[in-house]
Amino acid sequence: MRKSTVALCVLSTLYMPSLYADVQINGFASIVAGSSLSDDKSYYDYDKELNFNNDSKVALQFTADLGSGLRATAQVLSRGNNDYSAEFEWAYISYDISDKVMLMAGRQRFNLYKYSDYIDVGYAYHWITPPRGVYSLPFNSGEGVGLVYSDLWGDTEVGLTYKYITTSVSDYAPIGSSTPPAPFSAKGHIMNFNFVTSGFEVVK
Repeated sequence: MRKSTVALCVLSTLYMPSLYADVQINGFASIVAGSSLSDDKSYYDYDKELNFNNDSKVALQFTADLGSGLRATAQVLSRGNNDYSAEFEWAYISYDISDKVMLMAGRQRFNLYKYSDYIDVGYAYHWITPPRGVYSLPFNSGEGVGLVYSDLWGDTEVGLTYKYITTSVSDYAPIGSSTPPAPFSAKGHIMNFNFVTSGFEVVK
């Protein structure tokens, strides 16, 4: 219920008549096929029959510039392993407090690991699918608030992200487990720090 309410609020902002000219639409798709080499064993829900649904997905992302540093973003994602049912993966409002600090509120990513922010965009990493042992969480997104800081320190690009996010699923079962599905919830404070520098000099 909470996810639907947040998504509907953001979606109504995106489609306000006065904002049509300022809405940007992007999308991506991953078509993945797989099968197991064993006749009697399955691997991550792949058996000997070629399967196109387990890891295939299609998404559209809508971003509206509301002016004065305020933006609305929504991403609708359809997964093959969920019968291509469309769901809101992102639905948040962001505000530029300054040219270095941005505030976010709504449904957004649990950015726990390096590729978490764009885990569904297959061409962003070199695997067909990311390592299941790390990225097989029962959720990718949740409702909460976030603060993003980015700046240039000399030759170094610096980024710091803080988020407080909560989420819940009604029928979680670990991949590869025979455990019956059960409700699962999580909440947490997440902080990431990253930097990219070009200031190194090799002296010969």
